[in-house]
Amino acid sequence: MGRRSIDITNKIFGRLKALGRCGKSHSGDILWKCVCECGNTTSPTCSSLVSGNTKSCGCLHREFVSELGRKGKLSLLNKRFGRLLVVNGTKEKTKCGHYKWLCKCDCGVELLVIGSSLVGGATKSCGCYNRERLLGGGKTHIGWKGGVISKNIALYDTYASRLNKYNVIRKGLNGEIETKCAYCGKWCNPTRFAVKNRLKALNSNDMSENRLYCSNYCKNSCSIFNRKAWPKGFKSTTSREVQPELRQLVLERDNYTCQYGDCGLTVDDAEIHCHHIEGINQNPIESADMDICISLCKKHHKHVHTQEGCRYFELQCKGEGK
Repeated sequence: MGRRSIDITNKIFGRLKALGRCGKSHSGDILWKCVCECGNTTSPTCSSLVSGNTKSCGCLHREFVSELGRKGKLSLLNKRFGRLLVVNGTKEKTKCGHYKWLCKCDCGVELLVIGSSLVGGATKSCGCYNRERLLGGGKTHIGWKGGVISKNIALYDTYASRLNKYNVIRKGLNGEIETKCAYCGKWCNPTRFAVKNRLKALNSNDMSENRLYCSNYCKNSCSIFNRKAWPKGFKSTTSREVQPELRQLVLERDNYTCQYGDCGLTVDDAEIHCHHIEGINQNPIESADMDICISLCKKHHKHVHTQEGCRYFELQCKGEGK
């Protein structure tokens, strides 16, 4: 896939005016022919112009070095560089001997910046400018895609054609993917990383699935989370798992909330289990009936199984004559 290209013809970058494309660099970046205010021409890459790393043909740096040579230490006091205002000089230096200046950003943050970074245009804010471009008013960023990468959002149009073969999905109000949690069945918004890992697992040969969940609590509750089909050292389960469809129907009926007293915890707050009020062994015919099931958080589920008649050892399968 080729690198993304934008048109910057006639745009101004510092002392440079972009005239037109003139080839590519060894790394594949687009080169632009630019004319400097001093009359010289140069051919920097598009990315160096947009990022602000290149602002002249080199004359800006030569002037800085010349001025520094005449005065010994160039005074930047009260000068403005982007969003930064130099408020004071310091005696602090870098290992290379460059002086640091105390600057105040328009957002109120104070920081130390070396003089060459200010004059050369490498540092123009405390970092707030880049954060705003990526997260807030990101439409000015060269690689802006609605902030989906920084916010870890999985877009429906990007993944739907590959994911709808394996998951029930729908398009959210803001164009994001919505799917049902593999454990509780609640509609949720999986992250971009979760969707990519799901597709990667389905297209590999390691027999894993990486199903999608609405919360970490549902992941921990699910008996097949992070498991592979027939992994090394596989052993059959020692407890009976509630049918997934029954569990999801019960949790949906109870609004994904623990029904023990006034507990009120949801799948976003704790692990929520589907509990049989009557044991499967005691009432096998109606074991899949929603009316004999209830949603309980992990804490109260354990508490219920400490009550007489509902203790784990009392619900174990026992063969005849034992």
